[in-house]
Amino acid sequence: MDRSRYQILNELFPYFHTATVMGWQLMIFTRQDSVPIVLNRFTWLQNNTDFQLYADMILENHLHFMATATPPNQRI
Repeated sequence: MDRSRYQILNELFPYFHTATVMGWQLMIFTRQDSVPIVLNRFTWLQNNTDFQLYADMILENHLHFMATATPPNQRI
């Protein structure tokens, strides 16, 4: 489902993001190998892009994080 109605209007401030599992039924982050994958991706983004992670919370079937990044079409 496309959520194009949500737009980031000011890149100077961190935004609060939530990612969920469809239907909230699958407890994906209780699997031992799933959380390190997410954390490794956050680390890769921080090291290879201008992504800045301020906070994150990983729960059983969803995650929240606060972050900033320049949109790809505005990067130098």
